[in-house]
Amino acid sequence: MIKIEYDDFKNILGCLIEQKKTFTIINIKNGISKVVKEIEKSIEEREMQCRVYTSSRSALVGGILIPTGITQVTGIASAVGIAAHNIVTWEADYRIVKCLIDKEVEVIYKTTIHRMMTKINMTYTNVKIVTINSMRSNV
Repeated sequence: MIKIEYDDFKNILGCLIEQKKTFTIINIKNGISKVVKEIEKSIEEREMQCRVYTSSRSALVGGILIPTGITQVTGIASAVGIAAHNIVTWEADYRIVKCLIDKEVEVIYKTTIHRMMTKINMTYTNVKIVTINSMRSNV
């Protein structure tokens, strides 16, 4: 994975997105959310979709298990929000992962392998159906 210093990322962000590269922006001094917004904007300007994660967001959902009203409500709300976000951005071209502890942002391009496998499976299913139907008509 390509590692880019925070001070340099703005100069090459557009090229990396156009080339569909996977990379990590390291040593973010302040404002991970601001960096993520810039990356999102660059991806969306190229008519691609992205999905933003926080690397330790599952810890919020763990609040369901702590027996206080506030933590349980927060945990349930987090789980619902995460599920809704995952559905809306299911087929995103890029995943953006905020690593708050390491002060990094990972930008991961979703390869076309998944999409190709989906097409292959659909084609295989269609061939199977056509074969079964043609066998029925011959009987």
